[in-house]
Amino acid sequence: MKISIVIPVRNAAATLAECLQAIDSSFHSDREVIVVDDDSSDDTPEIARRHGCRTLTQKPGRGPAAARNRGAREANGEIVLFIDADIRLRPDSLSQLALAFQDPEVVAVTGLLSEYNRFPNFSSQYKNLWMRFTYILLPDNISLFYTSIAAIRKEAFLALGGFDEQYRSPCVEDTAFGNKLWDEGYKVKLRRDLEVEHLKRYSLTEVLCLDFRRSADLTRLGLRTRLTKWRSGNRTSVPDSFILSILFSSSALAALAVFLVTGAAFWGWAAPIGLGLAVFANFDFINWLGKVKDRAFAIKSCFMILLDFIAVAAGIAWGLATYLSGKKY
Repeated sequence: MKISIVIPVRNAAATLAECLQAIDSSFHSDREVIVVDDDSSDDTPEIARRHGCRTLTQKPGRGPAAARNRGAREANGEIVLFIDADIRLRPDSLSQLALAFQDPEVVAVTGLLSEYNRFPNFSSQYKNLWMRFTYILLPDNISLFYTSIAAIRKEAFLALGGFDEQYRSPCVEDTAFGNKLWDEGYKVKLRRDLEVEHLKRYSLTEVLCLDFRRSADLTRLGLRTRLTKWRSGNRTSVPDSFILSILFSSSALAALAVFLVTGAAFWGWAAPIGLGLAVFANFDFINWLGKVKDRAFAIKSCFMILLDFIAVAAGIAWGLATYLSGKKY
């Protein structure tokens, strides 16, 4: 079974070589690699060509959604695998995919991030583990198409029209496509044994900014579809407990504001209680972090969660405001 690996890139010279070297070490030989360069200004295209990849160019840049669509159209394989330039496959990853697609009822497969992240700083470890934890919780068949490691039969991908190219920057275009798959009666098979390493270092600012942008984009996606995609339940990778925590933390911040203005003791007590409930709602995640890392990391994560709540709540507000002002994507 031929697998076409499509990698959208823009100024990805820092990680692309290692990404491609990992593919070169794959046990599955029936493959091709298509690198779609979205108008890079560094030597990304040269790195791709040195590794023998088919290299396509988009000038001017049109974003990763359009790059993935173009790569899929040019693919020769029956299966199209989407990964990013900062993803390192394992030697058996392609073999696992080929085996999964032996089942004719399987249309799409996605994996998850490995527990391991090579960058030791707290923000990188926290973000990597958060993304892993949210997928571990999901059922075996999901409405998400996680393009760090996601594969689909080419015929089905093209029939659905691919990714929405109005997304010009990477954020929730994969969530939107996963919802489209689900709406058309397809399910994405989650393979928890299909793990990849994310070659990404995060600073605290990058984590908070990313979560701000993502929550804004998810808000606009929900509003654009009049929330129809969530009537049957949560169709994102964000756990219900985290969504509940945003309500608790937002209420706590509102109570704090009232307390500062009025000095009323009731609101002074309500603020820390709300924050405490916000953290407690994520006890499973915090407890898991204590087992995976240690107690100190878990305690530190409680404060990180509260910061993240603020960023996400602000992103939701920004998404609503910009949508009402005419920005639909």
